[in-house]
Amino acid sequence: MYNGLNFIPQEQGHYRILARFTDKNGNVINTNNGLLEDSFEFDVTTTTSTSTISTTTITLYPSDDASVKSNFPNSNYGESISLISLENIRFSNVSFFLKFNLDSCNANSKVTSAKLNITTSGLDDSSCTASSFANGTLKPCMTLYFVPSNSWTEGSIIWSNKPDLGMELGSVSSVQINKWYSFNVGSVVTGNGVYSFGTDTTLVDVTRWSSQENGTDRSPKLEVRCA
Repeated sequence: MYNGLNFIPQEQGHYRILARFTDKNGNVINTNNGLLEDSFEFDVTTTTSTSTISTTTITLYPSDDASVKSNFPNSNYGESISLISLENIRFSNVSFFLKFNLDSCNANSKVTSAKLNITTSGLDDSSCTASSFANGTLKPCMTLYFVPSNSWTEGSIIWSNKPDLGMELGSVSSVQINKWYSFNVGSVVTGNGVYSFGTDTTLVDVTRWSSQENGTDRSPKLEVRCA
């Protein structure tokens, strides 16, 4: 019997172990046939284990989207193909709101990234550059905010009952016609749930953004990765 043998191969190959027996004082035991010893041989192979993490990319379209305009505080624009669109809108305060329902992330997964993508329309007045006001403040073309409340709906939201804007998520200082813009919203989209976003725009230049009524190819999109 071998006692206290501790051998860990560091790489694959063929191994032969020679064991020589000693007495309790550590002296090698000799017999008439020579040293008392034994040997055994074995092969070592390595197996590589690969763990694959499954990642799911989910593309969501708004359940609700609509513009609200301060110069028409009681008008609803939920069915408009543009999120900012109206005659005589210039010099008015304008906002639009988006709502998404995320329910496809696996219960054991977490959100690894979330981006809100939105495109301008093809109309000539959909371009914009940041405007400088009298006090020297530079106003972006559009600023995106997280909206804590999800109580609003596309068919009932107006300027007079619009929800409050929350944390700022990003802004755009220059906008071109027919171009997509992306906002990182991973700080607020953390798992399954309903998420609302809103904008703040007070500009001489009017930017028209495409709504879900314009078709899925040009609809705002929330792209979420779960792993």
